[in-house]
Amino acid sequence: MTSTVSDRAIAERLMGVRAGSEVRQKLVEEIEKTQDELRNARDRIQRLKERRLEVDRQIITYAVRLQLRDELQADIKATEGEAERLKEELLVALSELEDFDEMIQIQLLRDSSTVPSDEGF
Repeated sequence: MTSTVSDRAIAERLMGVRAGSEVRQKLVEEIEKTQDELRNARDRIQRLKERRLEVDRQIITYAVRLQLRDELQADIKATEGEAERLKEELLVALSELEDFDEMIQIQLLRDSSTVPSDEGF
């Protein structure tokens, strides 16, 4: 009877860890996805800035140059805003992952302290 209780307790803990692993994996995937999006946004900002320098070197009228620069600057600002949003999302996701890991550790410690011992039977 004692081994059945212990086996059941172990099985429940393993199920909890597996379920936790799925949730943790989803958090990790979200973090990686956000990191990729942030990297892409930073690359896009760099390309837009390079394009702005190219516009300055072109032999075009001053009015056209200003229009192109304004368009590029608006794109840069929008992409910088997107990058800032992604950084905030990344920080939130990392915080959630840390909280999740801490919760799992607490749960495992609590579960291990409540598992009945075999000595009483």
